Amino acid sequence: MAKITVEDLFKIKAVSSVEILGNEAVFTLKEIDGEKNRYITNIYLYSGGEVRKITSGNSDLMPKWHPLGKGIFFVSRREENQQIYFLRRDGGEAEKITNLPEGSIFEYSVSPDGKLLAVVFMESLEHLKKESIKQRKEKNLSNPPLEIRTQFYRLDGFGYFLDKRPGIFLVDVESGKVSEIPSDKRLWHSSPTFSPDGKSLAFLCYDPEERENRAYIKLYNRESGEISDITPFEGPKNYLRFVSNGILMFLGHEDPNDGWGTKNIGLWVYEIGKGARNITEKIDNSVGYYILGDTGEGEGIPIRFSDGKFYFILTEFGNAVLYWADLDGNFGRLFEFRGGISSFDTDGKTFIFSASTPTLPPELWIYDGEVKRISKFNRWIEEVEVSDPEEFWVDSADVKIHTWLLKPPDFNLDLKYPTILYIHGGPHMCYGNVFFHELQTTASNGYIVVYSNPRGSKGYGEKFASAIKGDWGNLDYIDIMSVVNFIRGLPFVDVDRLGITGGSYGGYMTNWVIGNTDIFKAAITDRSVVNLISMMGTADFTFSPDQYWEGDFWDRIEKLWERSPLRLAKNIKTPLLIIHSEGDYRCPISEAEQLFKALKILGREVVFVRYPQETSHGLSRSGPPDLRIDRLKRYLAWWEKYLKV
Repeated sequence: MAKITVEDLFKIKAVSSVEILGNEAVFTLKEIDGEKNRYITNIYLYSGGEVRKITSGNSDLMPKWHPLGKGIFFVSRREENQQIYFLRRDGGEAEKITNLPEGSIFEYSVSPDGKLLAVVFMESLEHLKKESIKQRKEKNLSNPPLEIRTQFYRLDGFGYFLDKRPGIFLVDVESGKVSEIPSDKRLWHSSPTFSPDGKSLAFLCYDPEERENRAYIKLYNRESGEISDITPFEGPKNYLRFVSNGILMFLGHEDPNDGWGTKNIGLWVYEIGKGARNITEKIDNSVGYYILGDTGEGEGIPIRFSDGKFYFILTEFGNAVLYWADLDGNFGRLFEFRGGISSFDTDGKTFIFSASTPTLPPELWIYDGEVKRISKFNRWIEEVEVSDPEEFWVDSADVKIHTWLLKPPDFNLDLKYPTILYIHGGPHMCYGNVFFHELQTTASNGYIVVYSNPRGSKGYGEKFASAIKGDWGNLDYIDIMSVVNFIRGLPFVDVDRLGITGGSYGGYMTNWVIGNTDIFKAAITDRSVVNLISMMGTADFTFSPDQYWEGDFWDRIEKLWERSPLRLAKNIKTPLLIIHSEGDYRCPISEAEQLFKALKILGREVVFVRYPQETSHGLSRSGPPDLRIDRLKRYLAWWEKYLKV
């Protein structure tokens, strides 16, 4: 049987965005068109036990059933600009419903009678529209300067929007007529949801310029046109949904000063005017999907309501599983599952969901008393050798660290192997039991691959996740080195051929580790944080003084500098490959430039690979396919040079 390769990335297909109606379900399938170097997404239907493709627009997203079962709505770029279309159940061509100007549709909802859409939309800046770009080229004109007046004016993976914010637009399905809900244009809007009687529309909004992380719940009366603020408490909120007339549910927590996700995200039920309560308060983990991977998982609504019960995805101990809860405080796991459930829907009896396992990319599954896999889009996986990771719990101070180990497919217990430690990003995310092409490919090239969830990771309780708040490189470093010592004690690990790598916060920790120890033979730092002072002032999202981090980045910089890996540059002797993207707005490329220049001046062995502007912080997960392949090959070449002695 063949080994999995870098090029097998092009074969991965990922299911997400599941929506059911009766005994049928629609969902999206994302795949790579290697010939055209692009991603394509289409909509599929599960009906009568069969799966079939029902759209072919290549960019068809966000399917939603017509409430009366007449067909499905979806978002597509089939005519250049993103619009909403409707595909009738009786077939035929998809009909274009909206005629919005050039811009982005973030999400939308459908009224109970199917006659109205509430669309979260933001028009593109004039100079970024295709026609403006074309005219400048024809006239040999330069791109115009940007006048910036707000802190939050660009977003990684999205681009520049300056002071524009997404608003909510009501679209009449029959006529296509559009009207904007008259809300404050300084606010960023999301989660529109119609009441079951169709008389009200609730939505979320927040002010990106505010220091605190407050999301407001607004209620729009369709008859009077009045908007009232019905926010029950401060703090972040998302996935707002009506449960019944007068009752809403959403995800969030009560601390407006926690914008990094150290607090548990709970499922709240809110009876308008009578207060909200967290029905998952007794569950010491966050509702939602927090597992990192590279196959496109994690897209979908993590909460549902049916027949008096609330259903939700919960990330715990490296798995993302389905739970139920009711208003009486009862809750439980629906079924055991070793993997990551990233989107689902239910009628209260049958559950259809997309999920990945350690040896299988995201497919469509069903639970109706027993768990069964429905789709087989990734048949190619049956023709290659993949490694099923072994799980360990490593002692570290007073905690245990969840750790995974991938062995090469032809593993021989009598040999000693070069071993690579991966550190996840976030930091308040986690590794888990999902398919990870990069890790599988690295193992197939003859390496032991180890990855773990040190303190700061999601899925092990709020205390565990918040332990590193404002203090990176301390308890997390202790945990990572405990895992390293565990690795070094394994009989099949060559302690003289250890590598370390990570991206984003994982890149930060890679830099921090090699600034504190020389036991690694080689390292790769990817889209990393190097200098917390500069990163605070240049990242796309804003940092408020004395919230997550002590001090600020212009005056009281002591803590930020103390925790910055750049301060340790003189200690770094490990050969280092730096990978970063020009279009990274989350950890701007100036981070990589500082570390590279410092190490060159110090005479260290370092190479800087700088990917072009069309890439972003998410290069390894969603970047141009050819550049993702290039990146993986550079990784393997670096390991080959320093670890394959």
